[in-house]
Amino acid sequence: MKSPSRSLLAELRDAAQRNILYANPVLTTALGICTIVAAATTLENGWILSQLLALVLIPECLLSSACFSRLPRYLRTPAVAVSAAGFYTLGMLLLQWRYGSMTLLFRYYLPLIALNSMMLSRAVRYAPRQSLRTALIDSATCAAGFAVAACLVGGVRELFQSGTLGGVTLIHTSPALHMAQVPFFGFIVLGFVCALWRAIRLRHIQKEGRKPR
Repeated sequence: MKSPSRSLLAELRDAAQRNILYANPVLTTALGICTIVAAATTLENGWILSQLLALVLIPECLLSSACFSRLPRYLRTPAVAVSAAGFYTLGMLLLQWRYGSMTLLFRYYLPLIALNSMMLSRAVRYAPRQSLRTALIDSATCAAGFAVAACLVGGVRELFQSGTLGGVTLIHTSPALHMAQVPFFGFIVLGFVCALWRAIRLRHIQKEGRKPR
């Protein structure tokens, strides 16, 4: 069933708190983590990856809300896979125009973007049951939550690799740690980020006197 009408600002606020802060889909439920550990090796890579994910996830959820609710459930996943591949291609062309050769890294990650767990969760299971507005707000805030995680992990890995953050040198005497580019190292960094995020979230909840979700 479609969601009942609510105040736009209230719905946006609730979705932002849920998908970016309290229940960030990456940091609390591990959705899309393989994409991050594979490609978010620097802060800039994490930011470009986040934009690519948004360029696929948001239109895909809108399409799913508008059209895929009429499809049988067993056809929704193939429909999402095919259409997400198309949005991925368009997103890559747009980012290549904006960033040039920086986007070459991401041309190999079609399966991780178009068929990652966040895409399937939002576009296949959630969006078909929602209005276009709700699907837009949910997918946009999910993409923002993904961006927070990708940029945090990419920034930490860049610091370990070269002592820089966004290309700006912060640690002049830092020895290069080339293994920071390896996906296994990305899993380690993401694990620490998730633990820190959960600790901050629980402390905030305790201060407000609420029970953790």
